Amino acid sequence: MALLRAFIAEQLQAIIEMLKKYHKFMPVKSIVLERDKANIFIEKSLKKNQEFRSVAINIY
Repeated sequence: MALLRAFIAEQLQAIIEMLKKYHKFMPVKSIVLERDKANIFIEKSLKKNQEFRSVAINIY
């Protein structure tokens, strides 16, 4: 189980690094880690009327 947690932590770290790299295009609103999943919320502004759209990436 510890090996699996280490693997998941490594994968999440890679995702976080990728999100940091593209933060200008996809600003991360929040990252929520739960026992069996991770949710990454991204807020994207639409150019036309500056409306915000929230997108969630769910990792199970």
